[in-house]
Amino acid sequence: PGPPFRAGDLLHSWRLPKVMGIFLLGLWVGRRLVAGTLLKDRALLIRVCTVGFLVGLPAGVLLGAMPGEGGGPPSVEGLQATVLYALAVVPMALAYASGFVLLWQAGGERWLRQFAPVGRMALTNYLGQTILCTTIFYGIGFGMVGRFAPWQVVVTALTIYAGQWLFSRWWLSRYAFGPMEWLWRSITYRRRKPMTPVAAA
Repeated sequence: PGPPFRAGDLLHSWRLPKVMGIFLLGLWVGRRLVAGTLLKDRALLIRVCTVGFLVGLPAGVLLGAMPGEGGGPPSVEGLQATVLYALAVVPMALAYASGFVLLWQAGGERWLRQFAPVGRMALTNYLGQTILCTTIFYGIGFGMVGRFAPWQVVVTALTIYAGQWLFSRWWLSRYAFGPMEWLWRSITYRRRKPMTPVAAA
């Protein structure tokens, strides 16, 4: 498979309208954050968290129980998987986000702050996860997809996250930005940004 097949898969899975929907949702959230009206709306956060888990968790369980489609031709099962994916991923993501905000406001700031370095290097860690998991599971690497038991997948995910957490803490103790965040900022501002915390301040 190459780029043409990947493009066809993106169209087949309705990835483009789903991503556009996420962009629009992010635009709305961003405007509320800039206006300072989102994080103070506790009733909205509770509703989003509750509905997100009530919708996303069952949909995720049903999606996980479905047999893999393997990128075949359009089918009823493929449509069901696409719908369940949308109902599982987005509501669960919103539930997690609103839940973390509620926990922070309820006094969980001290231990939640420990995860901040990973978030500050989100782009670096996202690309790092992509490279690691592609190497582990895809044929261009070790080709381990389908060979792991569910508990092994969980252990692998937690191990990767723990490693990235340690790396993020170490890196940000020395530099102001993650490596990819620094590169993105430098490209955005069209000049080389300083890396050290003292120089960046």
